[in-house]
Amino acid sequence: MKADTSRRRWSTRVIRAAALMIGIACGMGPVGARSKPALARCQTFMRDFAAALGDLKVDFGRALVVGGRPRRGDVYNLVSEQEVDGTLECVGDEIVRLELRIAVPANARTQRHFERFQPAALRAAMKWDNARIASLLARMTADVTEFLRASEQRGDVYVSGHDERHLPDGTTLGLFWTETDRALVISTASD
Repeated sequence: MKADTSRRRWSTRVIRAAALMIGIACGMGPVGARSKPALARCQTFMRDFAAALGDLKVDFGRALVVGGRPRRGDVYNLVSEQEVDGTLECVGDEIVRLELRIAVPANARTQRHFERFQPAALRAAMKWDNARIASLLARMTADVTEFLRASEQRGDVYVSGHDERHLPDGTTLGLFWTETDRALVISTASD
């Protein structure tokens, strides 16, 4: 009986060691472990985002939250003269969720501003280069446009198109389009 127990312990250790070695060999670290999202700190994001859109005079102000779902941290509203709405949620100095949105139909000026806000948000949050951001947004926009068109053709009750990219560090990037709005979401939360 004692031999069976020691064999089971030994085989469990071997399996755990093998899983750890496979994970390390694949560059993942311990299997099942998630790396911390590589997003900019909250205050750094707000500063860099505003600087990237300098001529549009963008800032963040603390939001007054009444009702709705409970918030885990601080909520900031995007403050600007443009018709682009935004909400930034932070826990401590970590970004949990950023959402940028516009109502549609939108005039050409609002569309242009939204198209400037999206890459500025990705650059400030993810610290990616312009080519990577442009490529990602082009692919996601093409997919969302097609999904929205297909939803309209099917006659869906809720006409929408969306595309999400789940990054290895747990960050989710999403574009969501409906008949009434467009949104970009960067999230590290499991909402």
